[in-house]
Amino acid sequence: MNKFAATVYLFFVFTCMGFSQINPAQDYLSINNIFMWIYNDGRSSHDPRTDGGGLFWSMSQNPQGVVYQDGLVWGGKVNGEVRVNGSTYRTGIKPGNMIDLNNFGNPNDSLFGIWKLKENWEQTSGAEKDRYEYNYKNWPGYLGAPYEDVDHDGKFSLEVDKPKIFGDEMLWFVANDGDSAKSDSCYGSPPIGLELQGTVFGFAQENYLKDVVFKKYKLINKSQTTVEEMALSYWSDPDLGFAGDDFIGIDTTLQMSYCYNGDNNDEDFYGENPPAIGYLYLQNPYVQSAQSDSGLIDGKWRKGIKNIRIGANIPGLKQMGSGTFSDPPMNQYIGTVHWYNFMNGLGRDTLPMVDPNTQQKVKIALAGDPVVKTGWYEGEGWPNGPSLGGDRRLYTSTEKFTLAPEDTQEIVIAILLARGTSNLNSITELRNVATQVRDFYYSQFLTDVNDETVQPREFVLHQNFPNPFNPSTVISYQLSVSSKVSLKVYDILGNEVVTLVDEVKPAGKYQVNFNTQNTTNGKQLTSGVYFYQLHAGDFIQTKKMIILK
Repeated sequence: MNKFAATVYLFFVFTCMGFSQINPAQDYLSINNIFMWIYNDGRSSHDPRTDGGGLFWSMSQNPQGVVYQDGLVWGGKVNGEVRVNGSTYRTGIKPGNMIDLNNFGNPNDSLFGIWKLKENWEQTSGAEKDRYEYNYKNWPGYLGAPYEDVDHDGKFSLEVDKPKIFGDEMLWFVANDGDSAKSDSCYGSPPIGLELQGTVFGFAQENYLKDVVFKKYKLINKSQTTVEEMALSYWSDPDLGFAGDDFIGIDTTLQMSYCYNGDNNDEDFYGENPPAIGYLYLQNPYVQSAQSDSGLIDGKWRKGIKNIRIGANIPGLKQMGSGTFSDPPMNQYIGTVHWYNFMNGLGRDTLPMVDPNTQQKVKIALAGDPVVKTGWYEGEGWPNGPSLGGDRRLYTSTEKFTLAPEDTQEIVIAILLARGTSNLNSITELRNVATQVRDFYYSQFLTDVNDETVQPREFVLHQNFPNPFNPSTVISYQLSVSSKVSLKVYDILGNEVVTLVDEVKPAGKYQVNFNTQNTTNGKQLTSGVYFYQLHAGDFIQTKKMIILK
């Protein structure tokens, strides 16, 4: 635990109100370069001590705030009526599980605080260890907290099954939108009847994962009514150092919205070459599809479904006001209407967005590339648009889906930061990190990524993990059809180091372990850059990896 995190921990010991010291109403994740506040009512990235920004980055130096507040928002139609709820500057949900619209857990019960665990928690000491030991022994798997089904009976048994820890540090909570007054105070909407389970985790590794936090949300419809035309949004008010010079954009290929500095000098905070922050949509809700398709649900690949994509992105330019893309008013039903318009790729006034460069109607704004200067992007890529940066919002939404009673859907977001040699190069570095994070999530993190019942739809060579590495790393790839496969490693001069695979393989997903001592000539490899190349039929792809000793 770093010094900053230790100070915050003492804050909890003396100031937790309404909850035991074991599991408070607000807690934090601090396992790598990101320090992030989490609330048991769905809010996040807001500091309860200062009422200011609560996501800090680069903990090895003086931490700087990069997000004022963010959270998950959902909207849909119940019997034809539009309803929106979630967490932005206020939250429309409260702690506790939900049985139905009239029965839910007591929000003041410490059972519904933030549950926190660490990998190797036994090596901690004092009050920290006491808390982890209590949480490990009393883990609320019966409420939906992730667990390992040791006895394989399909249900949680407290004295037999074990908590399932994602990453090296994990927080979990359960909440619901069943309180009409809370829901109304958010955007003036009646409740839908959803239970929300949130899992937040990070990795303590000295690679790209040190700048990443993962957030997994599970939504369960506990009402008796189907929600039609539903969408999810991960909303954010990023303040990238100084908030008055920010730009925003979206990379539709990566499925990532992001915020970066409008010029190469972040006044008073990061100075020259400021970083960029991204919200990477790793796993969206699923819909039924052809049997040849496959999608993700509950950490598993399933046939006959597909995950939907980002469907709308609004240029959030202003604070609450009357502008077309300004923040929807709170505690008024018109705020629900405005939010749902945003989810449909429309302005608050229901007018469609028009790309200023092509004059075509679009639902995803700012999908151009500010690095290579193509398409619609802030600054030069927005004729007659705002020329200067400012305080921005991210309003990015998924495509639509249906949520029937007792249905469960998930969304997984990775929040990541990167800093390059300029404000625009930081976007490039952010994309590089996002690519590695996506490869990691799909090829390494999912519990049954090698399930042979799922037919891959394309040839893919994933980034090795870990990278850099010493002495071993894992290389993953997938084949859409049976192919003659060659997987080789080369040094920087193009000399072959080792052949890892040289045989015909059926369609499927594969992992190969590469150890620096297992080379063709038996010599152990030295530090440096190496390349691995996959030949599978007509498919050829090469990726770089680094040995660091």
